Amino acid sequence: MVENRTLTAINLTAVNLSSVGGLILSKGLHDNPVIVMLEVSDNRLEQHVEIAIATRLNVNRQKRLEAAQEAQRQAILKRKQELKDAAAAEEAERQREEALWIQEQRRLRNERRLAVAEADRKARVQAILDAREAEKKAAEDALKAAKSRKKRKGRKKKKGKGKGKAKKKK
Repeated sequence: MVENRTLTAINLTAVNLSSVGGLILSKGLHDNPVIVMLEVSDNRLEQHVEIAIATRLNVNRQKRLEAAQEAQRQAILKRKQELKDAAAAEEAERQREEALWIQEQRRLRNERRLAVAEADRKARVQAILDAREAEKKAAEDALKAAKSRKKRKGRKKKKGKGKGKAKKKK
């Protein structure tokens, strides 16, 4: 019986068990805490042997109860740890996603800044080109005006007949 780990109840009713056999059985219960029920009625056992067996069975039941409570406690602790680990993993995933989102937002802001900077650069280049074009046109207009004045200076004014003529004095 020392090797037993699954047998929890034994019925030895009316098997002509003596008190010496009952004491040996009580010592065996000490080495085998899995047994929690032992029926020994209708045997030749003395009262102190029955009390020893009952006491040992009570100890075995208490150990089994404590073992079950400890197993339950361990299961609860394991579940709490699993929940804690799951929460930590979820938090790590949330932080990873948040970091990716922040990185994406930075990238988008940089793209917008680059687009604005490029638009500003194009506007400045266009303004410079427009200014050069305006200067070129102003220079051409000035040159045309100068040529036009030269042509006018070289021409004599014609005296014309007609209405606008002033009369000569005699």
